[in-house]
Amino acid sequence: MMKKVLLIALCFVAFQSIIAQERPMSIDLQAGLPLGKVDDVTSLNSGLSFTYLFTEIAENFHLGARTGFSVFTNAFKSEIDVFVDQSFYFANLAVVLQYDFSNHFFGRLDLGYTYEIDSDYYGGFIYEPRVGYSINNFEAFAYFQHFVVYDDFLPMAVGVGVGYRF
Repeated sequence: MMKKVLLIALCFVAFQSIIAQERPMSIDLQAGLPLGKVDDVTSLNSGLSFTYLFTEIAENFHLGARTGFSVFTNAFKSEIDVFVDQSFYFANLAVVLQYDFSNHFFGRLDLGYTYEIDSDYYGGFIYEPRVGYSINNFEAFAYFQHFVVYDDFLPMAVGVGVGYRF
């Protein structure tokens, strides 16, 4: 499965490099705190994503796509009552809707599909609203991330991230 995710990400980046002169692409790093039941067994959410905004569907309103990887890990937990050394790895693909409030401030909503790697469970739904500030080729943002993977386990996180646009 990891090979498929990596292949999809590489194809996405390779295809976008052909038309990158006219289209905004970005690579984002994010880190946050888990919420809900996942907070009982993990202490850190981190992620890496590639985004491509391929069209402006209205003034200041953009449509695009994102692929990425998100991890919930117990990096800072010294004692865990329920599970021992539990981490969750998600690969995701989403549609991106972004509105630019001004030259620097933006709001964004990512809606898509996520798959928990190395588990017996199938994929599910992801949504991730964010608000951010961009200047030149850099952006900073705050996000809320929610995975709807299966009924009794709904990983969520809130955090901050930085991105580089090219």
